[in-house]
Amino acid sequence: QGVKIQCLITANFNATANNKPPLIMVPGMTNSANDLADDLKNQLQYPHLIVSIRGRGKSDSPNTDSYTFEHQVSDINAAITAFNISGCFIFGFSMGGAMAIRAAANIGNHAKGLIVGDYPPIYPPLSPEWAERVLANPNNQMPQHAVNGIVAQSGAEPIMLVPDLLALPCPILYLSGGKEGAMFPPDDGAYLKELLPTIQTATLPNSDHDLFNPDVLPLIQLITQFIAAAG
Repeated sequence: QGVKIQCLITANFNATANNKPPLIMVPGMTNSANDLADDLKNQLQYPHLIVSIRGRGKSDSPNTDSYTFEHQVSDINAAITAFNISGCFIFGFSMGGAMAIRAAANIGNHAKGLIVGDYPPIYPPLSPEWAERVLANPNNQMPQHAVNGIVAQSGAEPIMLVPDLLALPCPILYLSGGKEGAMFPPDDGAYLKELLPTIQTATLPNSDHDLFNPDVLPLIQLITQFIAAAG
């Protein structure tokens, strides 16, 4: 309640353009909207909005009891509401993909398409060791209380998001990295396709978990092709 969320929008962003529903983008778990914008290298021309989830970037960092999965997902849906977006595509990278799945499920028919970048449909319990690794990373910009809050409120059991995928009426694209280090390798995509035959899968063969490297253009091409086909 009352949490201010940072959103970066492109110059061509139009929340009400019926012919071009905007793309809402969710960074990885510890990253901000600015981090994702840097990863895109100004190469994505489709109208988009990038959300900094609470505790990241220039968004507010509330007390440690405000970092459940649902709290974080609510920041995505709050951005959609704040900009009066009636229909949109949603992209989530890494653990931001788990949040994107639930955010898309929350808006039902208003979701025109979902893209998940190299992360299984699950929000896992997070350990104190995970927090230590995040805080020890010299590039980390998250405040300690936010990192600790995410861990403390991640729960003892994973949140399974396959039911959310099964309930979505929109097209879904699942992206995998093709190299060692990918968190959702192509074999996992094949298994998910058995559960949900209509799901689309694609692999970036030269990328590990970091789908933006070594070259962001293949990722952007997959995103724009998916949007064009879904639209």
